[in-house]
Amino acid sequence: MATFGPEYFQALPIFGVGVGINPSDLHADYLADSPGRIDYFEITAPSARHLGGPTGYAEIRHRRNARSKGFVAMKIPEVAGEKRVLVHSTNINPVYPDPPTAGDLAELAELVEVTRTPWITEDLGVWLMSERHVYPHFMPFPLTDATLVVTAGNVREVQERLGVAFNAEFPPTTLVAGDMHAFDFFAELTRETGCGMCFDVGHVLSYQIARGAAPTSDFHRLPWPYITEIHVAGGGIDLREDGYHYDDTHGDQPIISVCLDMLDEVVRNAPNLRAITLEVFGAKIPARALARIAEIRARPAVAAWLAGTR
Repeated sequence: MATFGPEYFQALPIFGVGVGINPSDLHADYLADSPGRIDYFEITAPSARHLGGPTGYAEIRHRRNARSKGFVAMKIPEVAGEKRVLVHSTNINPVYPDPPTAGDLAELAELVEVTRTPWITEDLGVWLMSERHVYPHFMPFPLTDATLVVTAGNVREVQERLGVAFNAEFPPTTLVAGDMHAFDFFAELTRETGCGMCFDVGHVLSYQIARGAAPTSDFHRLPWPYITEIHVAGGGIDLREDGYHYDDTHGDQPIISVCLDMLDEVVRNAPNLRAITLEVFGAKIPARALARIAEIRARPAVAAWLAGTR
């Protein structure tokens, strides 16, 4: 059984700056060869549970983009034959009381072998309503000791079965439930299991807003040696009747400045950071995504990280 933790992540190469997409978001402009533009693709693996109900989520996404000019239909193994691919799962649900099924893990094991991904990334959250998968919508989980015990046990099983690390992504948060600080939850989870943490900038910002804290408040509580990846995406802060909220819209929306400031802070402080992913789910204008990739690369903190001189 592989041993995970900071040493595991430290031994990995820096993958650079890539894009996070669903298979239906692939566009010929992303796939065109251009050194130093897109270093890798983090592709969401559609769950078999999407097939439940009258129309599966994967089919809805396919229909939405089927007639859009320049978009291509490729499965993860096909992309992995040409490009560096990391895998974003919606199959694992480690905070769910029931452990991942053998079928779910078998699908991911095949992708691990094909892509040679060093980890499987997935948001922590409850993705299921009965046996129907509801991605991309999911329920927040209670931040409690009991949830931590369940999650840690499921993460250990996932890592043992797949032979690669699990990368626990910080989820979007509109309300805070439970008596634990979310950063403490992730710190305990990573230390107990050796799994990594994916720091989604917009998701963390939504948590800070939900609890009435500054964007970088309590960052000293984060498990810095375990943060392996950053997710960043377009979005915006909206004022509603019940207060401010961060909407993680992805797509073609611009990245708000506070998210870029938070990204810089993580880049400077995470010693085992290996990847920065711009998520472009549902994007229709690839040129905008490519321009944002270039802007991210040009940020001094990111440029120093890429050059190994931070």
